[in-house]
Amino acid sequence: MKKVFKCLSLIMIVGMFALIATSCGKKTEAELSRVTVDINPSIELMVDEEQKVISVSALNDDGSIIIAGEAIVGKDVEEATKIIVNVCTETGYIVKGETTVSDNNVKISVSGNTEYANELANKVKDAVKDYFDKSGIKAKVEQINALAIAELKQLVLNNSTFTEEEVEAMSEKDLLKALSVARMETAILISEDMKKLYFEAKEYEISFAEREETVKIIEELGSVYGTVYAAYKKVVDQYRAAVTTLENLKYDTLISPDSAYQKALVEMRAAKIKYLEQRSYVASLEIGDLKITAEIKLAELKDAYEKMEQAYVEAGNAAVKSLDALIATLKNVEKQFDEVDKLLASFDFNSVLKTKTSEIEAAMNAAKDKFFEDFEAAHKDDLEKAQAALIAQKDALKKSILDSSLNKENK
Repeated sequence: MKKVFKCLSLIMIVGMFALIATSCGKKTEAELSRVTVDINPSIELMVDEEQKVISVSALNDDGSIIIAGEAIVGKDVEEATKIIVNVCTETGYIVKGETTVSDNNVKISVSGNTEYANELANKVKDAVKDYFDKSGIKAKVEQINALAIAELKQLVLNNSTFTEEEVEAMSEKDLLKALSVARMETAILISEDMKKLYFEAKEYEISFAEREETVKIIEELGSVYGTVYAAYKKVVDQYRAAVTTLENLKYDTLISPDSAYQKALVEMRAAKIKYLEQRSYVASLEIGDLKITAEIKLAELKDAYEKMEQAYVEAGNAAVKSLDALIATLKNVEKQFDEVDKLLASFDFNSVLKTKTSEIEAAMNAAKDKFFEDFEAAHKDDLEKAQAALIAQKDALKKSILDSSLNKENK
C-alpha cells in the first residue's frame, strides 16, 4: 500500500498549502468533501479545500448518462452542481411545465459534521435553487444526511485495495482522501460494475505479484529449498489460473456487450427514454382529455420501465451467482497458501523474507503502477462503446425534450 499512501500524503500536503493560502478572512477550516447530488440520477463530487471538483462519479446508471461527456472536473462546486441540474433538465429527469414541487426533488449531501460542511451544503443548495428560480422550474431542494462513518468505510473498502484492517483504522479525513484517489484512478470507468471489477482484479494482481516474487526468492536459494519451491510454485500457478478464469467469467457475464446483463441494461435504458419523453410531454399539456390520455400512457410506460429495471437487477444477480463456484475454487487455492507458508516456516524462511522486503514491495508497486495501463488497454473498445452509447442516449433525450418544448411553444 506504500504507493497509495504516498498519493494520499501528496494530497494532504497540497491541501495544507491550499488551506494556508486561502485561510485569511475565513471563519471555518476548509476540508476535502464528498458532495452528492441525487435527483434519481445520483452523482458524487469529490471537492477539494478550494471547493473545486477533483472527481465526478455516477452512483447509478442514470447518473452515468448525465455526466457522460461533461466537463465537470476542475469546476467550482456550485458551477458543477448547476451543470448537473441543467443536464438533468435537458434530458427530462427534471420536468418543466405543469408540475408540482414533488415532481422535481433534489437531495444534497455533504460529508462531515462541521460548520464548514454546513456552509458548503448551503452554498450548493443555494446554487441549485438559483438555477430553478431563473429557469422557472418548481422544485424541492433539501439537504440529507451524508454517509455514516461505517458506510463510508464500506465504500472505500469496495473502491480500493486497502484491507479491512487498514480501512478500519482510518479517520473520516483519511477515508475521504482514499476515496478521492480511487475516484481519480477510475475516472474513465463508467459503471459501478466496471469499477468493482477493476479493484477486485487489481487486488488479485497485487497478491499474485507478491507470491510470484516469493517464488523467485525461493528459487534463488538453491536446491535445499527444491521441495518448497515446487510446492509453492504449484500453488501460485493454480492461483493465477483460478484468477484468470474468474476474471474472464466476470467480463463475460457483467461487462461484455453480448452478456445478458448488458443486454438487459440496454433494454432498460430504452424503456427509460420512452418514459422520460412521455413524462415531459404530459408536463407540456394543459388540463383536459388529451392530458388524461397522455397520463394513462405515461403510467403504462412507467410500468414497462420498472419491469425492465427489475429484469436488469435479476440479470445482475444471476451473473453474480454464476461466479460463486469459481470464487469458492479461488478461496480453496488461497487456503493452500496457508499450508505452503507453514512449510516455509519450518525452513525459517521468514528471516529470509525480511531481508527481501524491499524486493517484494517493489514487485507489488510495479504491479500497481502497470495495472491501470493493462486494464485500460484490455477494455479500451468496451469503454469507448459504453461512453458513446451513453452520450447517444443523452443526445436522444435532449432532442426529445427540446422537441416537446418547441411543440408546446408553437401551440
